[in-house]
Amino acid sequence: MGTWATPFTDENVSRLEALMTQPLAAKRAADALYHLVGDDTLFDAIGSAVEHDPDGDVRSLVAMTLDEWTNWMHPDSFVRDARDSPSAHARPFDDGCWERLKAIAGGYEGVALGPIVGATLVPDTVEGARSAFSALWADERDVPEQEVAKTKVPGVYAVRAGGEILRVEILYGVIAAADPRVGHDLTATYFPTAVPSPGSPR
Repeated sequence: MGTWATPFTDENVSRLEALMTQPLAAKRAADALYHLVGDDTLFDAIGSAVEHDPDGDVRSLVAMTLDEWTNWMHPDSFVRDARDSPSAHARPFDDGCWERLKAIAGGYEGVALGPIVGATLVPDTVEGARSAFSALWADERDVPEQEVAKTKVPGVYAVRAGGEILRVEILYGVIAAADPRVGHDLTATYFPTAVPSPGSPR
């Protein structure tokens, strides 16, 4: 099913902002989020949290999903259902919503995922993320040179390798390449020495 609900509108972003101002217990998160942030990976993580601690606060899991959408994807990647948008919009998100979702995603730095879900597939360390990325290659001699940086979002690491920026999530070991349209911004944020300064030769 993938993703079935995205907060495109000012009304839905406001509802999500209000929801995220207080602890969100795992046992009620699915119902609260279903029509706002509907995503299979997020709901799998919430399910793990319910099994581990039904009263545990899962807002950092929501932040991981919002981070993936707003920092690693481009807004034009999203298609808004025409029924939700009777007037034609050049972009799927109402004005200012994208930035507000980014702000929600960035508010959980330092939260550890292990206590929320019980265990993560990948150790929550730079070396853990490096090992997960390296495991993609059958022959360790083929592993490209890489740089790894911890992001400000719980359980998310950035990897720069072979001209690409990739996102490593420790929860399930998911590794995905960033949308090329946001690659420069991610490089500037996590690997600033790799970004040429203005006026420098490329």
